[in-house]
Amino acid sequence: RKKQKIQATIANEMELNELEKSDVNSRVYDDVIVKGDMHLVVGQPYEFQFKAQDVIHSAYFPHFRAQMNCVPGMATQMKLTPTMTTKDFKKDPEIIAKYELINKKREKEGRPAVEPGYILLCNKICGTAHSNMWIKVIVETQEEYDAWIAEQKTFEQQLQESELK
Repeated sequence: RKKQKIQATIANEMELNELEKSDVNSRVYDDVIVKGDMHLVVGQPYEFQFKAQDVIHSAYFPHFRAQMNCVPGMATQMKLTPTMTTKDFKKDPEIIAKYELINKKREKEGRPAVEPGYILLCNKICGTAHSNMWIKVIVETQEEYDAWIAEQKTFEQQLQESELK
């Protein structure tokens, strides 16, 4: 399988910045810019590169047991390969039991239930926007990923739509 590199800039809010340009990943040149959920292909090795602009942050994938500090003035990196799709993760009896306990406690506290799923979050208390520094990670099959990416618009299409408004 081809290895993808993902470069993320972590500043006041966590977001994917861009895929590193290389011959390894032809999609780098497709001009599709995606915000929101992070989509990964099950079984695909990934190398994440992180940078921070202001203070130390920590990119943390709790369900993958992977964490890397993001330090101003330097790039850090980590590798991971998702081994279970989000759909399969949600069906795992151990995960179901854990989330039932979590949601019982949340209900007692008057808080809404949470749904099982992968996330990427900042694990350092780094400022006032810290609690907003997380995104949902969706691990899916190659076919599901291809269908999802085909629905995404290029930067040019997004500009044209905004100019029409």
